[in-house]
Amino acid sequence: VNQNYNNGWVFNTAQDFTWTGATSTAWNTSTNWSGNAVPSTDDVAIITNGTNNPVISSAVSVRGITLASDFIGTLTQGATASVNIGRFGLHVAGGTYTGSAADVTIAGPFFQSGGTINDGSGTISVSGFTEKTGGTLTLDSGNFKLNGSDFEQNVNFGQVQAFNKLIINNTNNTLHLLDYGVTATDLEVKA
Repeated sequence: VNQNYNNGWVFNTAQDFTWTGATSTAWNTSTNWSGNAVPSTDDVAIITNGTNNPVISSAVSVRGITLASDFIGTLTQGATASVNIGRFGLHVAGGTYTGSAADVTIAGPFFQSGGTINDGSGTISVSGFTEKTGGTLTLDSGNFKLNGSDFEQNVNFGQVQAFNKLIINNTNNTLHLLDYGVTATDLEVKA
C-alpha cells in the first residue's frame, strides 16, 4: 500500500516468460512464449526445449535470459540483432548460444554452469560478476568487454580463458581475476 512514504522505491515487477516455440522460431512472436507475451525490459526470458529453437532477428531488451539446464537446442542471435540484458543477467546452464556481428550488453552478472556459448564478431560487454563453472565458452571471433565502471567486478572463468580481444574498462572500480589467467590475441585496458 502506498501511503506516500515510499518515494523513490523500486519494486520488482519482473515476470518470467518461458519459450515454447509453438508457432515459429521468431523471438518477437508472442505465441512462442508462455502467457502469449514477448519478454520486455522488465522480464526474464527462460529458454527451454520448445517446438522450434529461438532466433533473435531484431533488437531485444530484457531484464535477464536463462538457458535452462534441460535446453538442448540453440538460441541464435541474428546478424544485426543487438541484445540488451538488464540486472538479472545472462545465465547459461544448457543448450547453445550462438552470437553474431551484433553486440550483447549485460548490465548484470554472467553465469555459465553448462551449455555452449559461441561468440560472434560483435562485442559481449559484462558489467556484473562473471563466473564460469561448466560448459564451453568460445570467445575467438569478437570482443569480450569487462565493463565494471559502476561496480567492483569479480571474474572467474574456472580455467585459463582465451579471448580474441579482451577489453578491460573498469574505470572507477577494482577488477579481480580469480584463480585462473587469461590469454588474449589483443588486450585493451582503459583505466
